[in-house]
Amino acid sequence: MGYSVVNVDELEGEGPGGAVRFVRRELGVQAFGINWIELPPAAEGHEHDEAKSRHEEVNVVIRGSGVYHVEGEDRQHHWKGHKCTRSN
Repeated sequence: MGYSVVNVDELEGEGPGGAVRFVRRELGVQAFGINWIELPPAAEGHEHDEAKSRHEEVNVVIRGSGVYHVEGEDRQHHWKGHKCTRSN
């Protein structure tokens, strides 16, 4: 069994404001998506809804803080170590 390594800093930024790095493409992952999204302070992310696709999402906060708007509710997140958030 082999493995692959990707340095996110070497991936070209894409999407809104160049904030997204599509890690999945570089690793050749086909079963699920992996995206690295880096936003500057006070930036707003892209609002979207996965209800129709039924995709699940896992968000890992590396540093900083922000607000997730989920099911009509604002959820504040502050980085204090590594957190994973799953939504479906």
